Amino acid sequence: MIRLTDAGETGIWVARRARGAGVGLAALHRLLELAPRRGVRTLVAETTADNAAALALLTKAGAVAETTGDRVAARLPVPAEPSPELADPAELLHAYLDFYREAVLRKLRGLSEEELRTSRLPSGWTPLGMLKHLAHVELRWLRHCFRGEDVDRPYGDPDVPRAEWAVGEGDTTEGIRAFYLEQCARSREIAAGAALTDRVARWTATDAPRPTLAWVLFHLLQEYARHTGHLDVARELGDGVLGT
Repeated sequence: MIRLTDAGETGIWVARRARGAGVGLAALHRLLELAPRRGVRTLVAETTADNAAALALLTKAGAVAETTGDRVAARLPVPAEPSPELADPAELLHAYLDFYREAVLRKLRGLSEEELRTSRLPSGWTPLGMLKHLAHVELRWLRHCFRGEDVDRPYGDPDVPRAEWAVGEGDTTEGIRAFYLEQCARSREIAAGAALTDRVARWTATDAPRPTLAWVLFHLLQEYARHTGHLDVARELGDGVLGT
């Protein structure tokens, strides 16, 4: 049984015989689907500090818990696409880019260090490696190519194969996340100070015209959409967390 009030207060009750079968995750996923339709932006679940099963479920989903005595209030932001009232192409493009930037971080929340560094697919990429790659994508397209900055190692360490995907022993989750957030912030700053018709400053392809900022941002958008789908698959294979 699941409950969702208009204020976002929620509760999930799973029969003993069904526990451990993924029912709780499926119920929480359903709540996240229903919440936007009711105007709910944050789910709030209350439990006790000794309810290990509930806390594990909420942590996996990326909820932030606040403990007061033996009571725990866990808050889980509800993913929401940009407003359907947006009509300006530039606003819509920037809004969807930010939606996917947050979606990537959301898909990584709740994963342990081992899970972040473990590949679930034959190609060998890891969730943390994906975040590192996307940070380099932001850096390379907006700073290196569009702005024309002299960026050190836009593809990562040249001595390491597929460096922007590689997570070394010296790489920390906090460090890669901070690097990613820094590049996203710089990308927003650069895009905000330019017109969509402006063209990249650095372009080495001689058989193609220099792309516009609009093309660059749409290229980033499609890359984010594809990679978010990849992370959806990795989460489902890893711990059963679905969608959103």
